Amino acid sequence: MRKVSRRAVVFGGMGALVAACSSENGDPDIRVVPGQREPGDHEEAATEPTPEPTPEPEDPTTVLQEGEWGGTHQEELLLPGTAWETGLIVRDSGISGPVVLVLGGVHGNEPGSWLGAEQMTAWEPARGTLLVAPYVNVHAIDAFERTLEELGDMNRLYPGDHASDLPMEQMAAEVLDVARAWEVDLLLDLHESWGFYAEYPDNAGYYAIGQTVTTGKGPLSPGFGESLANRVNQQFTEREQMIIRDGEHYRAPRVFDFNHPMSGRSSLAAGGYVGGLTPVLIEMGQENQPVERRTALQLRITRAALDMLEMA
Repeated sequence: MRKVSRRAVVFGGMGALVAACSSENGDPDIRVVPGQREPGDHEEAATEPTPEPTPEPEDPTTVLQEGEWGGTHQEELLLPGTAWETGLIVRDSGISGPVVLVLGGVHGNEPGSWLGAEQMTAWEPARGTLLVAPYVNVHAIDAFERTLEELGDMNRLYPGDHASDLPMEQMAAEVLDVARAWEVDLLLDLHESWGFYAEYPDNAGYYAIGQTVTTGKGPLSPGFGESLANRVNQQFTEREQMIIRDGEHYRAPRVFDFNHPMSGRSSLAAGGYVGGLTPVLIEMGQENQPVERRTALQLRITRAALDMLEMA
């Protein structure tokens, strides 16, 4: 089995951080963050009444395999020894199978991604290996901002650069190093967007691509994303239906295109930089959808992906 260096993992008091993102009465304090939506883009949305709560999906089990698990739990650090170090949990079943890497918290104001990934660190795959980095951008999470100017936006900085002045460009390089070392088959990059893609199709961008699945270039593309969306849509309510978006134009090496100026720089290009890897970007919608619900949906769709790979 492939091995990487062993280090103690330090999460920097994330339990307190989760509490900090909730109001005193326990309700999540999730609001539109200034600067995260295009000027004048559906400003009336924040005042719309909250719809009736939707039914919860079946709770994904924490332990994916019943009975005694014979695998190993390994703890790593990304960017160790720096101010931006963050934990990587490795759950190796000890049985040959796929390797899946899950990223949460690339953007700090998308809590459903890192709260969901936090729970996934306890999952025990039936075969193969599960790697989870719940808090990729720890300083942005602490500030509850998409990112900070001095950090850079990791999802616009692939394939990364270890010598960069931007910590998140260093982190992108580190993530791809992990993907190569562990020969990762599937990268699940968990995110949230304010608007729902189905409700604002003419304003799609990072602020309006909620409830979408996008598969980048790789061996599992494009069928994996479509099959994943179809599987979870049987369990999600009508408003929560996942829409399939084409990520094939996010390819590497980067070729500048005025219509897609960031092509090759998001995680969807990772398959072009790491052989055998297929990246999938998961986006949940924040508008009138509580963080608890978004977290549950992230858990459900990730569990479905592992089911498809016969890891659950």
